[in-house]
Amino acid sequence: MKNFKKTIIVFIALCQTFMLVSCGKEPIEMVQIPGQNYKMSKTEITQKFYESIMSVNPSHFKGENNPVEMVSWYDAIYFCNKLSKKCGYAPVYSVSGTTDVTKWNYTPHQEDEIEGEVTQNTSANGFRLPTNAEWGYAAKGGQNYKYAGSNNIDEVAWYWDNSDKTTHPVAQKKANGYGLYDMSGNVWEWCQDWYSNYSSSPQTNPKGPSTGKVRVLRGGSYHRGSEHDCRLAARISSPSYFSSYEYGFRLACDVE
Repeated sequence: MKNFKKTIIVFIALCQTFMLVSCGKEPIEMVQIPGQNYKMSKTEITQKFYESIMSVNPSHFKGENNPVEMVSWYDAIYFCNKLSKKCGYAPVYSVSGTTDVTKWNYTPHQEDEIEGEVTQNTSANGFRLPTNAEWGYAAKGGQNYKYAGSNNIDEVAWYWDNSDKTTHPVAQKKANGYGLYDMSGNVWEWCQDWYSNYSSSPQTNPKGPSTGKVRVLRGGSYHRGSEHDCRLAARISSPSYFSSYEYGFRLACDVE
């Protein structure tokens, strides 16, 4: 029993099951979004968990339970495929037709671009980034607040006025109605979509444009003010190769 407790495992709630997988140092829980066919990780990906998969922690603000940052969109999808493969699921992302990240000719955390077309297998059961629409729906938490879980930003977010200009351990603030933490503040979160103006006509779960120049990030960060950037509606854009002290991500997966 003593040796068993020392075993490095990951506890993953995926596709309505709980799996024990030897690919990380701490549990990560995927939350079923009510009435939807996807799950999202309860927290932003932590530095401890990221390093357990990537063998490196690129973050500027070190703290094993702080969200990983200094990761680009390319780094995030690279991580998703590595985690999916290690956990025995079908990787979602392909570059020039291959899901094998060792064949992408890409070195993470160098702010390089991936050469070749990035495509997404919508039938794969592995991990991915949430779409902008999925992120927005999950962040609301079935509630009607200005921020994710409250109209009082100090209850739910690390932002400019309370963060001391640094990230903080995940899940220290109040969760939203779906049990998701830090959907407002701490770090901006990469989404799957290319950035574009919203359609003037109502849409159901839009997937975003098929091409673009910059990707969507949502949620605000420790370095942003409360009245604009940490609102549920707020979003920014950034090139896929760019990383920042403010940029992190959380996982999504489809429910089978």
